[in-house]
Amino acid sequence: MCTITFIIIDVYSSFYLIAVKSRYDILVAIGLSILPAISNNILYSYISRKFSYKPVIFLKLIMQLYTFVLPIIPNTNYYITSLILLWFPVLLNIKLIKLKQEIDDKEL
Repeated sequence: MCTITFIIIDVYSSFYLIAVKSRYDILVAIGLSILPAISNNILYSYISRKFSYKPVIFLKLIMQLYTFVLPIIPNTNYYITSLILLWFPVLLNIKLIKLKQEIDDKEL
């Protein structure tokens, strides 16, 4: 329930930056704000539940710095940006789940 609340807050906080005028703008809004918010908040909830809140703060800083580093890379379109913002947390979450299972198996 807490994860859903954080997702809703994150999506609503990013809606004031989005001007929706066409179907394309709706797809851009979904790809650049809603889907990455869902994947990031699921990852943050998993990390804070299994480990601590400190890695979440560090990861959130890294993910926010990405938006400042992105202008250095020339001509990245919405598709590439959306893929990076969506799949980086998903892949990191899968890696952390496997790592946690390996650690738990070694402790047994």
